[in-house]
Amino acid sequence: MDADFAEDGTLYLLERTITPLGFRSRIRSFNLTAPALGEETLLTSGPGQYDNLEALSAWQDAAGQTRLTLLSDDNFFVMQRNEVVELILAKPGSEG
Repeated sequence: MDADFAEDGTLYLLERTITPLGFRSRIRSFNLTAPALGEETLLTSGPGQYDNLEALSAWQDAAGQTRLTLLSDDNFFVMQRNEVVELILAKPGSEG
């Protein structure tokens, strides 16, 4: 589990669990100024979609987009892999 605050004060939380089929990850956001914390699930991965994601960094790029960078390491175990996963969050009101 890891967490980070974005520049706008939103808290992003990375959670993980292991299943017989592989790791699963979930990312939730919390608007700490909204009623009921403004909780939203942004990502729920299937087993094995990503490896053991265990680090999260929230940051804003030059275009003003919020990005989440996630990391996993292989723990020197051949069945795991190192990964860098970067997600770009849609700006409110810009979804499809």
